[in-house]
Amino acid sequence: MASKTKLATGVDLGSGNTRAVICAVEDESLRFLGYGEAPVHAWSKSRVTDQAALTASIRAAMQEAEARAQVSVEAAVIGVGGSVVAAIFVKVVPAILQTWDVSTDLLTIAFGIGVIQTMLKSPAGVAGQLRQDLGRLTKRFDRGRRSR
Repeated sequence: MASKTKLATGVDLGSGNTRAVICAVEDESLRFLGYGEAPVHAWSKSRVTDQAALTASIRAAMQEAEARAQVSVEAAVIGVGGSVVAAIFVKVVPAILQTWDVSTDLLTIAFGIGVIQTMLKSPAGVAGQLRQDLGRLTKRFDRGRRSR
């Protein structure tokens, strides 16, 4: 029985265009299969202003990439930058999941997995950073008290 080809799919949510790329995972490398791009008029000052337009743009880019790659994609990694990230997780992703009849609990699970991965990769994580910052503040307060 032939094994199913593993796919690596990425979607870039840009301010003017949405781009999708599909690659096949072979051994320890990627083989390019297809690319899609669609204009998007859903952003204003790095914020989503039209969820429906963004969803349509993602679908169009994915459909074009799937047609070129001649595969059907089940999941993708979405990339965004800047202050857009909060808007994506709070408004856009849940709206997209709902249009696909997928529970928005999936978003919570994905976020949890991301937090776990971060903790495993950087054991000090946010707690370590807070401890370090509090230590610095304490030293500053101590210096301020001594100089009085």
